[in-house]
Amino acid sequence: MFSYSLKIPYLYTKLFPSVIHRKEVSGKKIFLSFDDGPHPEITPRVLTLLDKYNAKATFFCLGKNLVENPNIAQMIIQGGHRLGNHTFTHENAWKIKFGEYINSIEKTQKIINELNPSTENIFRPPYGKITPAIANILKEKEYQVFLWSWILGDYKKNIHIDKVLKKLIHTIQPGDILVLHDQPKSFENLKIMLPKLLYLLSKQGYIFEKL
Repeated sequence: MFSYSLKIPYLYTKLFPSVIHRKEVSGKKIFLSFDDGPHPEITPRVLTLLDKYNAKATFFCLGKNLVENPNIAQMIIQGGHRLGNHTFTHENAWKIKFGEYINSIEKTQKIINELNPSTENIFRPPYGKITPAIANILKEKEYQVFLWSWILGDYKKNIHIDKVLKKLIHTIQPGDILVLHDQPKSFENLKIMLPKLLYLLSKQGYIFEKL
């Protein structure tokens, strides 16, 4: 949503106090999340790598991808990870009518609830774009809305992965929420970044949990 920045702007956290960008935790816990999946080839590779580090994560999924890949969604659930809502087709809250946007969220949540009936309603807006009206109605509907502490830019063509990870390693804090993407546009960077991230943060004693 912003000109690319690793961390979410401070002012944004004040404008939307009900939106969660980090969590209070005890111990060295951090929260990995993946947006835009599930993908039939990329998501299983992510799950295999997470399992290697006994890492749990949250997957903010598009409804259309859940419909197309229900078996991959079940792999996420069976791996002890969490499904989250990312709208049905990656709608932009600033470019769509309010009612259409809410309908997209509710349509996707119905699919998630059918796949995993015990789940709570958690949502991340595509592009990080949200409005006060949307934030308020989602709060009324008892959704938890998550943004991030760190968006790692795996979708960017010219990203300097080692520079990003160096900054992350030196400034990350327990309770931070990290965003990556299990989709084709990000895969060339993801397949390099994710193994390094898991190794380096595990070496520092961090534990990866789902939201």
